[in-house]
Amino acid sequence: MKIRWTLKIALAAVAGVATLTLAGITGFNSLEAYGQKEALARVYERRVVPAAQFDEIQTVLRELRFRAAAVLLDQMPRVSSKQQAEEARDSLGPLWTSGAAPAALGASEEMRALMKELDAAMPLATALADKLVKAYESDDPKVLSSVLEDDWPKVQAKVMKPLARLVPMQHQVVMDAFNEAGESAGRLVTADLAIGGACLALILAVGFAIARVVGKAVRDFSNALDGVAGGDLTARVGTCGCGEIDRMGESLNRMQGSLAELIRSVSSGAVQIAGASQGLSVASQQVATATTQQSEAAASMAASVEQMTVSIDQLTQHSGEALKVSRHTGELSAQGNEAVQVTVGE
Repeated sequence: MKIRWTLKIALAAVAGVATLTLAGITGFNSLEAYGQKEALARVYERRVVPAAQFDEIQTVLRELRFRAAAVLLDQMPRVSSKQQAEEARDSLGPLWTSGAAPAALGASEEMRALMKELDAAMPLATALADKLVKAYESDDPKVLSSVLEDDWPKVQAKVMKPLARLVPMQHQVVMDAFNEAGESAGRLVTADLAIGGACLALILAVGFAIARVVGKAVRDFSNALDGVAGGDLTARVGTCGCGEIDRMGESLNRMQGSLAELIRSVSSGAVQIAGASQGLSVASQQVATATTQQSEAAASMAASVEQMTVSIDQLTQHSGEALKVSRHTGELSAQGNEAVQVTVGE
């Protein structure tokens, strides 16, 4: 099935691509953020927490030695030192266990070897704290001094020195994890920029294609309308494959065809009207000629009537004169008759 592209479909496609791209970027960022969160949680649990606990073990052991030496010199009270030793005795084992277990996950061979060595030597540190508690309870400087001289060197050699090597390694692991997180964030930004750039390029390409199609259609419409304005009704607008514009072009072509047909009809009517006007002119000339002839006949008739009137007047005049002559003749006849009668009488 062939898709008939329209401006609405094209714009909907652009909007769909933009929406899908944004949804993809959002989903990608969400997944990446979730992964980053999980990775940071693992880094915190496996690297940061163990590093802090290893530092705490070093701090506790240094404080044990410092307080023991200070008590021997009467610089610190035995009570607080005894409390610190009890806390150290109770906390050193759990601190090491909770820190070493996660730190061993993903650790290097050297770190594993050091942690194995420390795991075996950590009871010496706990024993040192317990002996310090007992020395503080005995309140005997010699016992306290013996603990520092006999037990502390062992702890120093088997716990403090390996810890001094392990802690920087653990800090470096934390730094590596931090750098890896930064690189991952950089890759995320790069991927977002790449996806956004591809989406923008696609939208620009589709927009350019739409602008090109619309621009060509507008030029075709303008040329056709200019032709109509100049009297050329033969120009037609072609199709561009875009539904709305094609329908507009078809409407314009139909309008031009209808206008041309109307002009042909008007021209034919004008020719017919011109022929009828010419016939009417001939008829008018004939009517004018007949009217002239009728005028001449009327004038001739008027002259005849005038002559007849003159003749009638003359006849009337002659009739009057005849009447006068008749009357005079009658009078003469009467006089003649009287004269005859007189003559006969005589």
